[in-house]
Amino acid sequence: MSDIAIDSTVWIIENQIINTDTNKHVFSSFGNFPIWVSAYSGECSSTSKDTIIVKPSPTAAFIVGKLCPNQAINFTTTSFAPEFEQIDSVQWIFQNNGTSKESNPEKLFSTNGEFEVTQIAYASNECKDTINQTITIPQTVSLPQTNILSPSQGEKIFENAVLLSWTAEDAISYSVETSVDSEFSTSTISEIHTNQYLEYDISSIANKDSLWWRVIAINECGDEVKSETNFFIVSSIEQIAPLALWYRSDSVHLALDKVDTLYDMSGKSNHLVQHTKSTQPTVKQSISQLNNKDVVYFSGSERLNSIKPVVFQELYVLFNWEGGDQFSAYNGLLSGSSGSGSSNLLCGTTGSTNFYNEPSSFAANIWINGMKQLNISPVLDYKIARGYSNTVKTISTLQLGDLRTTGAYWKGGVAEILAFSTVLTTIQREEVEQYIKSRYAQPVKVGGDIVKTDFCDTVIRAGENFVSYLWNTGATSSSISVNSTGTYSVTATDNFGFVSSDTVQVLYPTYTIGADTVFVCAGDSIELSVQDVPIGYGYLWNRTDTTPTLWAKAEGWNTLIVSDINGCKKELDSTYIALDFFDTTSFLGADTSFCMGNEISINCINSNTYTWSSEGEQCILSLLQRTNIYLP
Repeated sequence: MSDIAIDSTVWIIENQIINTDTNKHVFSSFGNFPIWVSAYSGECSSTSKDTIIVKPSPTAAFIVGKLCPNQAINFTTTSFAPEFEQIDSVQWIFQNNGTSKESNPEKLFSTNGEFEVTQIAYASNECKDTINQTITIPQTVSLPQTNILSPSQGEKIFENAVLLSWTAEDAISYSVETSVDSEFSTSTISEIHTNQYLEYDISSIANKDSLWWRVIAINECGDEVKSETNFFIVSSIEQIAPLALWYRSDSVHLALDKVDTLYDMSGKSNHLVQHTKSTQPTVKQSISQLNNKDVVYFSGSERLNSIKPVVFQELYVLFNWEGGDQFSAYNGLLSGSSGSGSSNLLCGTTGSTNFYNEPSSFAANIWINGMKQLNISPVLDYKIARGYSNTVKTISTLQLGDLRTTGAYWKGGVAEILAFSTVLTTIQREEVEQYIKSRYAQPVKVGGDIVKTDFCDTVIRAGENFVSYLWNTGATSSSISVNSTGTYSVTATDNFGFVSSDTVQVLYPTYTIGADTVFVCAGDSIELSVQDVPIGYGYLWNRTDTTPTLWAKAEGWNTLIVSDINGCKKELDSTYIALDFFDTTSFLGADTSFCMGNEISINCINSNTYTWSSEGEQCILSLLQRTNIYLP
């Protein structure tokens, strides 16, 4: 039989007839497959059947770690075996950099550039799978860049904690280095974290000391860059001027949700108290106008009284009025007994929005939000009232929330009261305002720069805690919606009259289809296309084409609108096709003879260039010798 010549062979594999003499076949799946083979010789044939078992293959896969120059790269195996099997081993092949049989090798490549990495995964059923992946090791990586946001340079901080904030590019983690000297000879470095801010405890730092700080920004390759150095000054109200009293809404004693004691934080223990439950105020929490601080709230029938006399000259009160558009009586915010008489320190004037001008108290020396006036309108907004007396005032019993127990109650919130034993200087008043601003009036923030990957509108919000806004777009709302690349800034004024500004840059993707104007020879066409647009985007040309490429041949404007996956659209800058008819309109005329010294010319257009068979590159040629003249 071995001498019989086989004319042809037919295989039947996976229900497919295969006319081939070879026995190689790639099965589409695993399992048991019957196989028939028929051999033909002349008019004779023979058929044989067998069953082949195709085992399931493993799946090779791996994850590449950080790609950094001159650093070992971690490769993590994620290959998996079919059911009831396991991965026995893997083999790695690193182009021009050796091999490895470790499951998760660490490899240091000899140079930078592109390398092919191959992994072969071997399963327990003796099957294998191979995967190839190209990696690019950069020659350099971008170093972090950091911009300090807050606190501002030299700012005085009056709280026990300060929010250090910054923005950064090309960084993934941060730590903060602090020191009590500008040289950082002795410093403390915080734990590494990913936030672009740090709530820093300064309770252990002495008053009037400066704290220097800088950000250590770290990129994905572990490169560290220190930011510029900033500093702030730790301060306190006690350091500004001698305090006569100091009441704040977060220093109270509550009895069944009522305030029976408002503690004096000045150290003089002259607390405001109320033992009668029905006339005890409450605490209203998280007032948005006050940076979410609480207030002691008087609903129109409560009062608190000091336990001993108060001696002072200058007073600050943070308050609002919620008893209607105007005062209903001589509603007392702060009053008391002074010697044999009374003292209406701050009380309303019936039927108006003005404080009463009490000659025996502050008289006309009252400021509302830094302006010398008595008017507190708009009454619902929290304000700073400041009053001072040219002489020392002694109040035997200070009363908060009522006009000397007359029943002319106050209705509204009180966040803080500060009284000083002397009249403050201009610098001291500025420090008091800085304290109030830092605690109750945070500056406007619109967030970090925004890099868009789509065309949808971007809403920039400045927050709701301000009474007026002015954007560089002219808008006066608390937020704006933008859809183009640009720098957007807002200036906001809060209820205290403090003004702050912030800026954000919005970057939209930029795509173009060509120059503003393109010249095309009449009858020809030119390709206009947009490059590097993500997959899934849509296209609509003004000539109704819906592909990223347009072959344009007609004169006129060509405009493309690109739609992102969210359906947001962007009209790209247009390109004008200008037809050039030079080759069809330029003609030297019929053959003829000229005298020496004559001139021959062709359409003179400034934008054209000319090359004659004789020497000359202008549209007019002087004939200086006998020759045939033509434009090649």
